[in-house]
Amino acid sequence: MVDVEHLVPNLFLACAVIAVLSCLARPDFNLPLFVFAWFVWAEPDKRERLKLLGLLVITLVVDFIWLCYWGPIWNSDTEYGRWEKGVHSFVLSMSSINFVLKFVVIVFVVMAEKSSLQDSLPPNLSAKLQL
Repeated sequence: MVDVEHLVPNLFLACAVIAVLSCLARPDFNLPLFVFAWFVWAEPDKRERLKLLGLLVITLVVDFIWLCYWGPIWNSDTEYGRWEKGVHSFVLSMSSINFVLKFVVIVFVVMAEKSSLQDSLPPNLSAKLQL
């Protein structure tokens, strides 16, 4: 079985590299987010990882909104859509890849921190969910 605990930091770095590429036409917050995540993951305090998980989920929603807003505009045939079409297409592709990879990261963080998540829930809710 794959050691998720050691795979997650590598996924953080992969997301950071993709975020560097998407900074060509987008003020991307993912680069500092994943560098920060890489440092937080090395911390011994498991509560910090749970906070990081919440931050990753919030930024996943923000990425989804960004893709839904800018994707159609940058892919349109209007004057704004034609302006730097190649760069926009590349950045949309990198942002989409980063979005999918961020979802995978969230799943792996949940898998790695399953016991911490269960311990942080109220006892009656934890029993119902059976994480």
